[in-house]
Amino acid sequence: MKGSGAIGSAPVSKTGGCGFEPRLPCQLRPVRLVILSIGLSHNLPEVQTAMSDTSSLNRQTRRFAQKQGLLDDDGEPVRQKREPRQQSTEPRTPPAQFFREVRAEMRKVVWPSREEVANYSLVVFTLLVLFTGLVALLDFGLGEAIVKLFER
Repeated sequence: MKGSGAIGSAPVSKTGGCGFEPRLPCQLRPVRLVILSIGLSHNLPEVQTAMSDTSSLNRQTRRFAQKQGLLDDDGEPVRQKREPRQQSTEPRTPPAQFFREVRAEMRKVVWPSREEVANYSLVVFTLLVLFTGLVALLDFGLGEAIVKLFER
């Protein structure tokens, strides 16, 4: 069995079996995974807070982060400059044209008739009364049940 030590042996040190004389072949995780696992992806906005305390990074992770350009030589996070916003090449719409377009769109709306509004309002009001009564009954019933439970 290539690459394995004694069967059933567990790592005894902080290095997890990958110390100076490893029993198992050490395989490093890809740099991208290491960076993401410690929260140092410079593409994410929450990185500035995650990178504020880099004292807990081990030496290997710190070197990876420095090679990626996420940490400077002192181990401090490198601030990424924001890219400027892309300015729209489309000219701004004048207010008069905007209101003309709004008016044209409002003409396309299919408005309900007076009878439909009355029917919908009646349905909403009826359901409101029914559900209010249901909640009141449940409140009263459960309140009485709890009072009787504690009277015993």
